[in-house]
Amino acid sequence: MKVNKACGPDGIPPGVFSLMSPQWLVTIATLFSCIFSSAMFPYAWIRAKVFVIFKKGDKTNTDNYRGISVINSIAKLYEMVLCERLNQWFKPDREQAGAQKKRGCIEHIVTLRLLTNTARLKKIKLFVVFIDFSKAYDIVPRKTLFTVMKGLGCGAVMLAAMVAMYRTTESVIGAAVLSASQGVRQGSPTSCFLFVMFVNMLIRSVKEKCRPEVFIEWLKILMFMDDTVLLSTSRENMYIKLRILQEYCKEYGMRINSAKTKFFVINGGLGDKEPFSVGGTSMKVEHCDSYMYLGSPFTCDGSVSSAVKVHAKNKLCHVLKFISFLKKNNDIPFIVKRRVFDAALLSSLVYGCESWIDADVKPVVKLYNWALKQLLGVRKTTPNVVCYVESGYPSLPDLVKYRQHKFLKKMWDERSSMNDDPLSFAMRKVINENTNMGKCVKEMIRGEVPDMSVLLEKAKCCIRDSGTSRCIVYKDINPTLSTHEIYTKRQILNEFHRLEFTRFRLSGHTLAIETGRWNRRGRGRLPLEERLCSCGEIQTERHVLENCTLTQHLRNNYRYETMEDVFTKCTTSEMCNVIFDVLKVYK
Repeated sequence: MKVNKACGPDGIPPGVFSLMSPQWLVTIATLFSCIFSSAMFPYAWIRAKVFVIFKKGDKTNTDNYRGISVINSIAKLYEMVLCERLNQWFKPDREQAGAQKKRGCIEHIVTLRLLTNTARLKKIKLFVVFIDFSKAYDIVPRKTLFTVMKGLGCGAVMLAAMVAMYRTTESVIGAAVLSASQGVRQGSPTSCFLFVMFVNMLIRSVKEKCRPEVFIEWLKILMFMDDTVLLSTSRENMYIKLRILQEYCKEYGMRINSAKTKFFVINGGLGDKEPFSVGGTSMKVEHCDSYMYLGSPFTCDGSVSSAVKVHAKNKLCHVLKFISFLKKNNDIPFIVKRRVFDAALLSSLVYGCESWIDADVKPVVKLYNWALKQLLGVRKTTPNVVCYVESGYPSLPDLVKYRQHKFLKKMWDERSSMNDDPLSFAMRKVINENTNMGKCVKEMIRGEVPDMSVLLEKAKCCIRDSGTSRCIVYKDINPTLSTHEIYTKRQILNEFHRLEFTRFRLSGHTLAIETGRWNRRGRGRLPLEERLCSCGEIQTERHVLENCTLTQHLRNNYRYETMEDVFTKCTTSEMCNVIFDVLKVYK
């Protein structure tokens, strides 16, 4: 249990348990054993403190708020022990990837992407229905849940302990105390796994009642918690699966959100886009052109490149928010800006990129390069390769390929021998087809994953081989083509000085050698010999640091003679101060 988590209604933070002596831990373990064996649950543990977070839409609509429940730390510790025992006892079907170690959203995203793209290339009709359950966790009938657990063979003591835990649950919202008689307990470590156990019956029903089909063979359904996908190669078989789904909902008390339940068909005709009518109900499943599944877009044409375009369009607002953050907080240290870039923006831009195999990623590359230059504080016209080397970030195509290679190699090594795993099944399907995607997957699972440091070598080679003036200047300033520690280590620096330091190294300053490149009212660039300093010499980066008479007093004050002295002998703070003061002279 993480020590920095919020405390529950009792006000005791989780960090307290990490400070306890071994004797106290033995006492707690004994207490847990007594509670478990006696099928009792302390009344003080049944309450959860609820924090309400607004999502979007109308603020007067309660459905537009998300509740975050926090239970007492000691109760959470007890339920973590129960959850570990449940995990050892019950293994969900492989079609369910939720609430299990070493599994996650990405494997289902990759599985579905491989299948839809292969179906598109092979002209195979493939129906894909995305199911959305309405308030899935909150409406689970508890008696039905315990019946399912008993039917699966859950032991009497464990079942009695779970019944005691769910006999009464309360939530505290402000001064109000609300009781709940249905749904899994919010904020509990056992909730996700109990829900997976509950909906696993749907997977088994679909597998038992539906025959294998061409192309998808035994794979008929994918689930991540309640996010469900039904697959079929014919409209008739999809009707059968939808009827099974409806029967499951009726028997187990679940409800489908018809507004968010959609479908599309790969290589379908006009008649295939007609809505599905679920027998015995008024619900209709409408056709859609694209759908956001597990946070990653899928399009009705099955093309990975078109999905990447939709992804880039959706992430534009994230880049704009990051730029707004930089402008509002322009004085915070670079290392903080970098952490926000890594955690909030980069993770969002490359989410699901493991599935972009053999796709055109240019739409996302544009956003990535733009955001990286905003992070550094340089112009959009700055060469991309120079920004990569300076910041220590690889190019986006290289980063995407690295993540794909690492993921696919790991998954294939772990699961190639499994016959019931959806991801390994989809990978085998792709490998056996003579397509570009199949060739790429085959190369990745057979080759070794390169080191991250190798990714930057491509950018360095581009700079070494380049004859452009900006790359030549950068090689002169940074001959080793190394990333300076100013971008990677926590340091006490004036951020405005750091900004001038970066702009100086990347030709983002306002010296005449740079401003002479600009098109002046249709006259084009100034010739090199006309980009003069006030002293009469050509105003280059080396000139203003070493030779210009206007900066002689700075050379005397900081005791340096050459540009190499500034970047090798001065401390990081002195180096930034020198560059800032030198450029200030020419403003």
